[in-house]
Amino acid sequence: MVLALKQEWNDRSGERVGKKITSLYFGGGTPSILTQAQLHDLVHHLRQHGDFSDNFEFTIEVNPDDVTDTLMKSWKDAGVNRISLGIQSLDDHVLQWMNRAHSADQARNAIMMAKESGIDNISVDFIYGHGQYGSGNMLSDLMQLMELNPTHLSAYALTIEKKTVLHHQVKNREYRPLEQEKVAAEFLLIHDTLSKLGMNHYELSNYAFPGKESFHNSQYWKGSAYQGIGPSAHSFNGLNTRSWNLSNNTLYIKKHLFHEPVKVQEMEILTPINQANEYWMTGLRTADGIQINHFQNQWELSLSEYQLEKINKWYKSQHLNYDGNRINCTPDGWMVMDAILSDVFF
Repeated sequence: MVLALKQEWNDRSGERVGKKITSLYFGGGTPSILTQAQLHDLVHHLRQHGDFSDNFEFTIEVNPDDVTDTLMKSWKDAGVNRISLGIQSLDDHVLQWMNRAHSADQARNAIMMAKESGIDNISVDFIYGHGQYGSGNMLSDLMQLMELNPTHLSAYALTIEKKTVLHHQVKNREYRPLEQEKVAAEFLLIHDTLSKLGMNHYELSNYAFPGKESFHNSQYWKGSAYQGIGPSAHSFNGLNTRSWNLSNNTLYIKKHLFHEPVKVQEMEILTPINQANEYWMTGLRTADGIQINHFQNQWELSLSEYQLEKINKWYKSQHLNYDGNRINCTPDGWMVMDAILSDVFF
């Protein structure tokens, strides 16, 4: 697979001509699957055949139970300068209920090992909205996590996906989802708590201390170009073309390693209206929001009277900030963003 990844990187070099690579993100469990030698070999190849900017952001995404001192130091030696840990909670009861493989102590140790290796830009995931605390509560769980001094935190409300154990438990009335009002209250409590600690709530689910915002993910929300390598990876040319690799590992290897004529990629061409709507959808997720002048100039679209009426309605109800050009959601607005988008989409 590593050889196939290297070959795809070479095969698609034309898409990167004249572009500086500003971030590298290894997700989906890749760092845990690859040996240290494979990871170093792959990173060396990418850098040899790509124009990387100085001090580019290099993130790996790992689970706490996969972390060891040796691996952490190896990742640091490979150039990793940011780590994203799927901690979710520091309450062992909650972790067991979520069927997580790690314990709270393993999560704490993973952060400690990252810092000792020299990686001090640490992002952690936190799940709220499940109501599965025993003697504790969501706020105490959050504060224990913040005492470990992460630089970035992603807070996600629990979602119930179809065909999962949790979905089965809901159908059988073995688990009752937390009421939406309580989920919203937890969202606002997280916002207030982390804001008071000095973190910027810079995107719907993301908080960071100043200067520690995820550069990589911010490019998605800004509609910048990105290239995904490997099975299931997604790419965007920054204009109007989105593509994604199919998930079939065997076909992927046949295509890039043995050059067999098999289809491993799908593609979608976005219309100007598609692009404008995506600008609304991703832009309103961020604290920066969107600028009306931008999409009017970019895609030659103007807001209708209906859209302006709805924007003013949400502004008066304090769900949007609006100065005549720039629009962004308030924390209350983020809680009803789907309703806002349904009013303003073209």
